Order: sequence, then C-alpha cells, then structure tokens
Amino acid sequence: TLWENGYDDARSGAKKAVRACHRFAKIFPFGRPHAYLWEGLFHQLDDKPVKATKSWQKGIEMAEQLHTPYERGRAYLEMGRFQPPGTPVARQHLAQAITVLEPLRANWELGIARSQLGR
Repeated sequence: TLWENGYDDARSGAKKAVRACHRFAKIFPFGRPHAYLWEGLFHQLDDKPVKATKSWQKGIEMAEQLHTPYERGRAYLEMGRFQPPGTPVARQHLAQAITVLEPLRANWELGIARSQLGR
C-alpha cells in the first residue's frame, strides 16, 4: 500500500514481505494463494504486468484447489483494478471479484470492486 501510494522506498520491504509469504507457503500450503496474490501486486507495481497476471492466475488456481475464496476474490479484484477502466476484461474481473467476495461480506474489498466497476 505504501509503495502503491508513491513511497518508492517501500519497494524493498514489499519484496521481503512477498518472499516471507512464499516461505510461509512452503511450510503451510494454505498460504500459497495469499503469496501469489501479493506477488502479483508486487509485479504490477514493478511495471511487470504480464508477470502480475500470471501470479494472480496461479493464485486463483491455488485458491480454488485449497478452497480459500477470499484470496480468489481478491486476485480477481487486483486483476480488474489494473486494467483500463471500463474495458470488458476489467468489468469481467471486477464482476467475478464481487461474486466471490459478496458471500464473505468482505465489505472493504467489495467497495473497491464496485467503485472500480462504476468507473
């Protein structure tokens, strides 16, 4: 969040945090979707959108396998958030995020998805 909001010094901390998520996920497999979610955001902010999309897609696959819907919905949200506003692909990802996150009552994330969808 700091890096995304212009604090470029936060990049190295973000990189360490992503590595820590992956170390955790090696020991506890249920952490894999979460690790790929944050890895995707790291790549997106590091101007590597193709890698970001691959990480988010991997996170969605892992979330489906491990039955962790929050991470699945959040990955769809991130994929939609970083598409050009109003494009069909952005709308599709954001709609999927809402579908997954509504039953979880993830209100903060739903607010972001709905706001982005309305742009």
